Amino acid sequence: MHTLTMSVAFFMIVLIDTLTLVNLLILRALRNGEEKYWMEKQEKKKEAQKMRMKFFKTSFYLADRQRNTCRPALFIDC
Repeated sequence: MHTLTMSVAFFMIVLIDTLTLVNLLILRALRNGEEKYWMEKQEKKKEAQKMRMKFFKTSFYLADRQRNTCRPALFIDC
């Protein structure tokens, strides 16, 4: 009886440790996926910022050519 109890206890400990390890691996995978998501989101923000800066540089250049000023040329035909 004592050996059976010890075997069951050992099996339960191994089972709990295995489940804990699997849980930790799943959590790590989820965290890595979340970090990847946030990094991609940051990259998209940087790309959008680059596009905005490109637009404003172009508009300042057009304004300078049309009127010799440094105002943004939002309406090119004025």
